[in-house]
Amino acid sequence: MNTKTVTPEKEEVKTTTPKTKPQIIKQPVIEEGPDSDVAISEIELNDELTRIEFFYISSRLYIKGGWIQMHPSCYIRPHGSDMKLQLIKAEGIPIAPTKYHFQCQGQAHSYTLYFPALPKGTTMIDVIERDGNIRDDFNFFSVSVRENLPIEIRFISEN
Repeated sequence: MNTKTVTPEKEEVKTTTPKTKPQIIKQPVIEEGPDSDVAISEIELNDELTRIEFFYISSRLYIKGGWIQMHPSCYIRPHGSDMKLQLIKAEGIPIAPTKYHFQCQGQAHSYTLYFPALPKGTTMIDVIERDGNIRDDFNFFSVSVRENLPIEIRFISEN
């Protein structure tokens, strides 16, 4: 299988104004995620990059809540494709082997990962910390990158 990998220079993330208005997806629909206390809280898509914000609650299994880190091979890909868009930058979470140690159980922590811009027309992505689907990795599959539509709720009267 031929896998296309896009690896940007690991320099500063460009802060230029995007040519078009960024698309923001709050609390995207996720088909499959890790069995841990991590969630994707927001995704921003623009002409320059893809920004994904995460929210994590430290483990209750460890006295001080344990630790987190991001594997350096982290990438996103359009769901169903072999294209790999490599991590450009991480904020709020160190790159392995460095670890962020929590102070207590149940501690809330946010972090942000930056990737190259997605190809136009992408509607779902996979967020892969590292290949192999290791139990403690933060891997998400079939994450919607379409704007969340309002949910219609209908009440049925029995009268």
